Amino acid sequence: MIGHAVSRWLWLLLLLPVLAWGGQDCTAQRPTFDAFRRALALAAHTARELDVRGARVVVLARAGQDLAAYGLEYSHLGIAYCDDDALSGRGAWRVVHKLNPCGTTRGELYRQGLAEFFGDGLHRFVAGIDVLRPPLADTLPARLADDRWLAQLHEPRYSMLAYPWRTRYQQSNQWALETLARGLEPRVGDRRGAQRTLARLDYRPQVLRLPALTRLAARIGSRHIAFDDHPWHDRVAGRIATVTVESVFDWLQRSGHGDAPIRLRAPEPGRADGAHRVGAPDPAPRRRGDIVPMPVAAPGRSTTSRLQRPGRLQAKDQSRFAGISRTGSCTGPVAIRTVPAGSEWSIRATARSAFSATRPTAPKVGLIHTDALSRKRAWQR
Repeated sequence: MIGHAVSRWLWLLLLLPVLAWGGQDCTAQRPTFDAFRRALALAAHTARELDVRGARVVVLARAGQDLAAYGLEYSHLGIAYCDDDALSGRGAWRVVHKLNPCGTTRGELYRQGLAEFFGDGLHRFVAGIDVLRPPLADTLPARLADDRWLAQLHEPRYSMLAYPWRTRYQQSNQWALETLARGLEPRVGDRRGAQRTLARLDYRPQVLRLPALTRLAARIGSRHIAFDDHPWHDRVAGRIATVTVESVFDWLQRSGHGDAPIRLRAPEPGRADGAHRVGAPDPAPRRRGDIVPMPVAAPGRSTTSRLQRPGRLQAKDQSRFAGISRTGSCTGPVAIRTVPAGSEWSIRATARSAFSATRPTAPKVGLIHTDALSRKRAWQR
């Protein structure tokens, strides 16, 4: 009896770190006022940072899970680009990325605004940004607006720890990385061609140390994790290579296709957090020309992108809320203010927001979902 109980606890302890990598469970979680406000603030702060830098296309990362045990800060990335045709020609930032709907072994592609990208239950309100350089900066924005081009390298069979040099499965960060490779080599027509390009350009996947029992527990307890695409000798040695945000940032900087990544924290009321490079200490006192965080202003008038009903926030959170306004194109100013709330508020921004979905009237365009906030919780956040 005692041995059986110890065995059950041992399996649970082995499984916990893997579930932390895999994501949250499927339990519906009521959003809090503070979490949603900070997600909106991070979205607005990110847009402002991109505008100030004159960026056109970037690799954008978020921290949806606590992966500190693996030495990782970010869990998920997408490719953000300036859509000049959005909002009747005023322009807005869009993010294309791949998600694994809860409880499935399939991956789906999404095009979202910044608010949706950061509004899916973050572990920490931070963003990683790597501004892409030419030729990617010159050619990618138009291609990222093309659903067929995006879907060319999409493999629906999903494994969160997919092996980077095989095509049986594909995880979220891997799709984005292979899409970048295709942007560098237009002649690439399939995933094998993209992987050959990445190998030639010295991409180095991150190797995670996962003992055999941990891998077995993960495979039994999580449908979206598989190891049969990894080389046998690596599995025996407990060396699991996969595509992480950090490995993509490292490759972009080493190859010269991206700048040194920066890390943004969501500004909080009464606190001046700003932008600084990943892994670096807090920046020195600000000088003229430095990036200044956008404060959360005092309650004021409602803005152009008000939150609409029906809402699901708790009653105590409905007195004030944060709205976002924007003027101009992707290089225009962005502001965030708190606004008076009505009787109820929605958990998503309206279609006219600079941070909402590109084509909200079309739930699906080919394989590219454009829902404002995915309706299913995603494992890989």
